[in-house]
Amino acid sequence: MVSMKGTTSRAMSGRTKPDVQTTRPSPDRRKDSVKRQTIEVDGFSDDYLGIVAHDLRGSLNSIIGWAELIKRKALNEAGNVRAGETIIRQARQQLELVNEVVDTWRLLSGNLQLKLAPVDAKELVNAAAYAAKENSSKAITFDFQLEALPGPLLADGARLRQALIGLLNSAIHFAPEKGVVEICLRPADNGMAELTVHDSGAGVDPEALPYLFSRQRPQDPGKHSARAKYGRGLGLIRDIIDLHGGTIKAETAADAGGVGVTFRVMLPLQAAPRAVHVDKVREVKESSRADLRSRLAGTRVLIVDDDPDAREVVAAILRHYGASVIVATSVSTALVALRREQVDVMVADLGMPIEDGYDLIRHVRSSEIDKIARMPAAALTAYTTEEDRDRVLAAGFQFHLAKPVDPAVLVATVERLRGETLSVH
Repeated sequence: MVSMKGTTSRAMSGRTKPDVQTTRPSPDRRKDSVKRQTIEVDGFSDDYLGIVAHDLRGSLNSIIGWAELIKRKALNEAGNVRAGETIIRQARQQLELVNEVVDTWRLLSGNLQLKLAPVDAKELVNAAAYAAKENSSKAITFDFQLEALPGPLLADGARLRQALIGLLNSAIHFAPEKGVVEICLRPADNGMAELTVHDSGAGVDPEALPYLFSRQRPQDPGKHSARAKYGRGLGLIRDIIDLHGGTIKAETAADAGGVGVTFRVMLPLQAAPRAVHVDKVREVKESSRADLRSRLAGTRVLIVDDDPDAREVVAAILRHYGASVIVATSVSTALVALRREQVDVMVADLGMPIEDGYDLIRHVRSSEIDKIARMPAAALTAYTTEEDRDRVLAAGFQFHLAKPVDPAVLVATVERLRGETLSVH
């Protein structure tokens, strides 16, 4: 994830953040949700976390196994490429799992809020499909049937995208190796939009459908297997859609000789003058798929992080794409580097001992040395909540980059910050 603040840079001063509305569910929906969560919360620890642990171990098995083979130089060039692709894919799946667990707990504790804005539904679907395909090694074909809608959705684009990625991940995972996933979007009655996701897999027993969205373990192991098969995250997906005022249901024709499962999502449309982009990360990545090797040539980047592993990987990425890198392990050494070195962009961690990243940016913005006070800066951090992002941008950073960061996003962010002239008040 990447968030940016568009009012601190003269070059970006014409950009404004879209109007957003922070909301909790309506009293009726909250009452229904709380009732359902009360029933499920007792099963959360044993059942849900058991599935999570299973998925984590499976993913770690692949990551550790391939990493050991690379370390032992047991693979040829093609094997190394395959190992790298698998490690990246499995790591991304672990990141999704971590985000899912955090959001599920927030929802069960009543602390999950939505930030609503007009969202283009087609763009939302395309962004989710792009991300889901990136996570898969299968040669899946997407069959898009996206009709024009009379208006945008009023949605939390990031949360809704997360839900759609979850549906598509399940569909891709359980479709055949060269299967097809159908994605249909059309206007429906009563100011709603209908989205359907259908996979060409074997499907499930119709009697198992009621258990697909449950976080509790059903008495029948077969039904539990069906629920696990279509993703431990379906309960969270249902709740995210429910908070948007929508509905989701699963259908199957397996008993009639059909294939796969169809998820049917209904979401309310909102009349609005314009829609906003739902995925800034995807925008940056797609605009950065050209050759990046020389795009940071001559750019001097100061990396501030007390964690040597995190510091080294960021430095390696930026050097690979042409940047000159200066490293600092603390706020004090970073301030010394800013005074002594010629620095174009600063990328800083937040969670450092003694003084943290917020102390650093405060020192920078209040500096009497003009080149330091105007230093373009991005925070690269594992603190990733909406509150964290807002605090980072308000503190004086221009970008909030969430760990683990995509290399293309990191490079594109540094490129955008390079040469910016900041106004200091």
